[in-house]
Amino acid sequence: MLRSTISTILLLIPLIFMSSCDGENCTSHDQTFCTDGITYWVNSCGDFEEILEHCLIDCDGDHLVCKEGECLHDASCEDNDPCTDDACVQSFCQHTYNQAICDDGNRCTLNDVCSGGGCAGTWDSCDDQIACTVDSCQAATGCEHAADDLLCDDGDGCTVDACDSLQDCFYTDACDANATCLDRSCVCDTGFRGDGVSCSDIDECVEQTHDCDPNASCSNTLGFYSCSCNLPYTGDGFTCSLCGNGECDGDETLQTCPADCDLDIVIVVEDSVLTGLTAALATYQQDLRDAGHASRVIEWTSGTASDLRDLLVNARNDYAIEGAFLLGHLPSAWYECECWQDFDPMHEEYPCDIYLMDLDANWTDADNDGLYDGHSSLSADIFVSRITGNASRIGDYLAKVHDYRTNGSLLPQQAFIFMDDDWAVYPGNYGLDSIYSTCDLLYDTNQTTRANYLSRLEGAGAEYVYQWIHASPQALYITHQGDYQMVYLSEVISGDHRASFINLFNCSGARYTEASGCLSQTYMTRTSYGLADIGSTKTGGVYNPEVFHSNLASGRTWGESYRRWYNAAGVWDDEWFLGIVIAGDPLLTIQGNTRGLINSLPARAWSADDVDQMSRRLVEHARRIDLGSFDGYRARNPQFFRD
Repeated sequence: MLRSTISTILLLIPLIFMSSCDGENCTSHDQTFCTDGITYWVNSCGDFEEILEHCLIDCDGDHLVCKEGECLHDASCEDNDPCTDDACVQSFCQHTYNQAICDDGNRCTLNDVCSGGGCAGTWDSCDDQIACTVDSCQAATGCEHAADDLLCDDGDGCTVDACDSLQDCFYTDACDANATCLDRSCVCDTGFRGDGVSCSDIDECVEQTHDCDPNASCSNTLGFYSCSCNLPYTGDGFTCSLCGNGECDGDETLQTCPADCDLDIVIVVEDSVLTGLTAALATYQQDLRDAGHASRVIEWTSGTASDLRDLLVNARNDYAIEGAFLLGHLPSAWYECECWQDFDPMHEEYPCDIYLMDLDANWTDADNDGLYDGHSSLSADIFVSRITGNASRIGDYLAKVHDYRTNGSLLPQQAFIFMDDDWAVYPGNYGLDSIYSTCDLLYDTNQTTRANYLSRLEGAGAEYVYQWIHASPQALYITHQGDYQMVYLSEVISGDHRASFINLFNCSGARYTEASGCLSQTYMTRTSYGLADIGSTKTGGVYNPEVFHSNLASGRTWGESYRRWYNAAGVWDDEWFLGIVIAGDPLLTIQGNTRGLINSLPARAWSADDVDQMSRRLVEHARRIDLGSFDGYRARNPQFFRD
């Protein structure tokens, strides 16, 4: 059947090529043809051989194409090789090499093109123009750019060197947040320790390397520490003082602590009594604060009257003091004069506290004997008051003051004026009726006796006593019917005389330098009632007290009333008033039962003859009194002098 079919086809298809047969062997295939998809070879011998692998003739007819040994209908010659151009020529597929763009499958080549039937490209350098990457290529994956931080090393120890494979080198601060770059190296800041790249806080409080004040507490903070003053101290913690606590202490002054050091007084205390007065002084200062007064205690160790004056000068500069309260045995300046020249000259030498109150005056000692005998014009800048004695007596006195400040008057709020025979011709209340509604005036010479005096002073007493009596430092000389009726210090003590505020018109009654004591200090420290007095250390007394009393009536303190009196009425006459001193708490005021406070009182009109007559009476009595001398004072108190 097959050969019949072939024979039929052969009849239809012309012979293409014929070759001779060299005997019995067919040496080549001369012709091929296909029919019904079967490929045949015609050899040189004219025999047909079925060929399955190749079509050598055009499979023309119904779009037959010879492909892979078969004549296929509508077959394509596409060999999926981009480097060949595929075509069907006379039913045979032709694949011609081309130079087309191709992909050689290697990610490391660029611009792949066909050449010689193969696909190849140029090698990609993979250079990304970033200095810190190591460029390489993998055929399967292509270019690789590995970041290498070492390629970014800038030699600066203060930076962390890093490579960003997309952006190049970048640098960040290598130093700890608490470090600083110095000379290309990280150094920990003050308050931290470490290598600079890592710094840890130093706890100065634990390690005791802080600079807090000894009176402050330390609290650690990051990189430092804080200091806070311990109560009652105030300040920034590095410097702590008691400023702001109501007391002027330590090195505080008006300039460094105006809140505490604008003082009313300094309390200058002899060192030998200070320890025994610690509690009493604390109470006293608290009482002053409660009354609106600021004070400071200063210990006195040694020195002269000039040294004491210098202390007060400094206190005025440092604390703006209004006065001073001297407690214990402190030095005194002495003054000498040939007094009462107008009628009966008499040499007098006496302690003079005006020297401590006028801080600007010049004092001279013409004969260089240790006593001043001249001065410039005077005006008291401050007041100065004293309490002498040991710690026990001063403590008892301060307890009285506390009682008065806390509970009020110790005695009936009355005034008692006793004017002995020589002074009976000058009767009057001298302004005390502006303070007290009750003023008892005793001036009848028949009544001004020792008995009546003691009856009142040892009986009901009076808050304010103004006594005009001849005296010595240790006794009152009450005159009656031409004789002296004596009242001695011992009787003042044993009778516990009842007077709180006393104006001593008693010559030398306030001479506190006497070895045997004086009336003024006895009233203060040896009775249960004495609070403050004013008197003289020499012949003299306050016969013109209206300015003093009017200031008391206006509510001013004992010390300030005295200072104002001296500047207004005492400064003009040294013979009468240069020896006037005060004793007791100078910040006391007279509290109550007043008719009404007034600013001034009309002073008694003293004629020259009045003053002359009083002076004669004073001197006549004074010549009979033996007073302690400056030499004796100096011999007893060598610590107050420099040879």
